[in-house]
Amino acid sequence: MTDWIKNLAALVESGTQGVVVTVAAVDGSTPREAGAKMIVTAVDARGSIGGGHLEYKTIEEARRMMAEGADVPMLRTYPLGPELGQCCGGLTSVLFEPMAGHGSMPEWLDRLSGRRAAGAVSVLATCARSGRKMVVGKDGAEGTLGDAATDARLRKLARRSLTTLSAGATLTDGEGAAALGHEESGLFLLEPVASAGLVLYLFGAGHVGKALVSVLAGLPCDITWIDSRADQFPGQVPDNVRAEISEAPEGAVERAPAGAYFLVMTHSHQLDYEICEIILRRGDFAYLGLIGSRTKRKRFEQRLSRKGVAPETLARVTCPIGIEGLSGKHPREIAIAAAEILQIHGATVGAAGRMPAPARSA
Repeated sequence: MTDWIKNLAALVESGTQGVVVTVAAVDGSTPREAGAKMIVTAVDARGSIGGGHLEYKTIEEARRMMAEGADVPMLRTYPLGPELGQCCGGLTSVLFEPMAGHGSMPEWLDRLSGRRAAGAVSVLATCARSGRKMVVGKDGAEGTLGDAATDARLRKLARRSLTTLSAGATLTDGEGAAALGHEESGLFLLEPVASAGLVLYLFGAGHVGKALVSVLAGLPCDITWIDSRADQFPGQVPDNVRAEISEAPEGAVERAPAGAYFLVMTHSHQLDYEICEIILRRGDFAYLGLIGSRTKRKRFEQRLSRKGVAPETLARVTCPIGIEGLSGKHPREIAIAAAEILQIHGATVGAAGRMPAPARSA
């Protein structure tokens, strides 16, 4: 889901009862990958584990648990073909974790939120039988899964998975073997947790900017959307977007964390140029995309070169933006092509476990 940690924290703080539903393991063709999450309350479901009959049945099961006052997790395996009539035909193990609506933040959630906010990569280890949790990082571990021997084994497995964050969640028997779950099994779920997602600074609230925000709404990314024209922003923006009305975009660039992604598509070529120059001189960005043609790129390169920007730095600008082969001019087509940043971010996180600032040629 977009940000299950943030959503769960908000649910807990509001005192709302719920059940966290996680795809713990899959075998064969399934609608979602291990690690997909959904938070179910009495009135809604946030996130998705794939839709269809599987999602309907898991929501029904979660609400049954709430109605019965269940306070321990349940692991259940669903054969998608014969039992649910879904054409995928695979098997999906789902972990149901009841969350009491008493408004008290669980220690593990507080730890995980803090580590993620600090940019630390972690693995959340959960005992599928008891619900006990341990947060493991390269610098230590907090919490317990029950006893010292179990904790030691799972710390070792969790740290091994820190280098393969792109692999998603793993259901294990605690000795290193992956497994598909059964209700009676004593299994452990390992879930790598990196940053809150892609950090994007989007300059320009015109047609393409609006379309891009629409494309990225609901995805795991944190978007700061900057424009000087207040009337260009919609009345309401998605939860993962922060609209900023500013006549001084350089301030947003200076505040951005190292490894941020930038997309520049304002109403003014001169403003585009000024923003790009500030980003290039800063240098510690993961991606800089500039809307426009090859001619625009060439003109910007000539001006920036005369001002002393090195050729290897200029080569890191992506202009024109977009996925190769998608060349439509409709704002939404451009926005979909500009979502190449998701590809780049996914590959970067998968390779390194966190987001550095790689050099990238256009």
